[in-house]
Amino acid sequence: MCLYGALSPSSSGYNTQIKAFGEITSPSTRYVFVESAETRNWNSSHHFVIGAPEYTGNTQWGWWGPMAVNHGDSSVLGFCDGHSEVRKWRDRFTIERVDKLIAQGGGSYGIEYPPDGQTMDINYMAKGWAYRHLKGN
Repeated sequence: MCLYGALSPSSSGYNTQIKAFGEITSPSTRYVFVESAETRNWNSSHHFVIGAPEYTGNTQWGWWGPMAVNHGDSSVLGFCDGHSEVRKWRDRFTIERVDKLIAQGGGSYGIEYPPDGQTMDINYMAKGWAYRHLKGN
């Protein structure tokens, strides 16, 4: 699993990436595939992006790429152990953000942090993030 485009062994983030399945702790709780809602009619990066602390430098997790809210405000997640689940989104911010991004169009989504009281979904995704570079995350 290469994160943030650090594909070259000479890049600074290369040694902090997951390169073997055995490096993933609790693979049954770590997702690797996310049904995303690409509003640009193409997937520019071939991956789902989330505002993880090891990338943003913040302590708070944020939404970056939009995940799909199909199937009754739900998305399909594929986990590292091979199983999949339909995740029903609970926060209005999560659901309405995708509609907002579709309406505004554009080539870049930018990072957004959910307001207080609307963090159940981002906390779920943070808990399932496979990469654990920062201690305590």
